[in-house]
Amino acid sequence: MVFQVVGGVLGDRMSKRRTLALFASIQAAAVLGMVVADSLALFLVFAVLVSAGSGGRGVLAISILPDYFGTASLGKILGFSFIFASLTQLITAPIGGLIVDVLGSYAIPLIILAALNLLGAFLFLKARSPQPQTWQVAQAEPA
Repeated sequence: MVFQVVGGVLGDRMSKRRTLALFASIQAAAVLGMVVADSLALFLVFAVLVSAGSGGRGVLAISILPDYFGTASLGKILGFSFIFASLTQLITAPIGGLIVDVLGSYAIPLIILAALNLLGAFLFLKARSPQPQTWQVAQAEPA
């Protein structure tokens, strides 16, 4: 909860894209930390950092949408994005469980999750607000 507020405040004061990339990177690093954690205390530290990254990123991911799509269609955009998020949440746990059952380790699913977070961080940095297009009407040639 604390990092939802922190993410919102930072997103109002800094570039939302860079702040999103920062929180996604924190989450990726913390997930990788879980792979190498060798004690419960260390695992809990990384779990808190995963939550910090997720909390800050979640708030910013919603707050950046009007910058890209405007406010007129915000409800539709959120609805469609939540469908995608729900579907990915629905399938990732069983897929991760299957990988753990086959390989006997949580390392591979966690490394995949960290890699996806890093990919997201990269894509946040590369995203650009769309520029309004200026339409030019072709002039008819004189007859």
